[in-house]
Amino acid sequence: MSTKLISNFVFAGIEDDVIMVGFADDEFNTKEHLLLQKALEFDEQDIALGHDKVHITYIDELYSSYGGIIKFELINDVIEIQFDKDTAKKLHTEEQLKVMLPQGYDKANLIYHLELMFKDNTDTLFIK
Repeated sequence: MSTKLISNFVFAGIEDDVIMVGFADDEFNTKEHLLLQKALEFDEQDIALGHDKVHITYIDELYSSYGGIIKFELINDVIEIQFDKDTAKKLHTEEQLKVMLPQGYDKANLIYHLELMFKDNTDTLFIK
């Protein structure tokens, strides 16, 4: 079983040396969203705390986690993310989250930022 997010807004960019990729049901009146963030550089403390992984927020900052993405797959206009059990529990979601992307989003920009975000975990990211 999987959780589904219908995204009408996609953001991918870098702000304050952090790669950010986000999906939301609405750009301004957001009720559901998924936000992925990863710093461009880490210090020893970040690495020791596990903060060198992708930070995931789903729906609310209360439901967030570092790491735990087993597979991130972009096929056409659908993203399927497989989380480990602990991460799914922290995010209050199923282990599989499916994001339906809107028409007209900047796919090249999204792919660029996803590849940058997962450059240290190339076996996790699949783009078809």
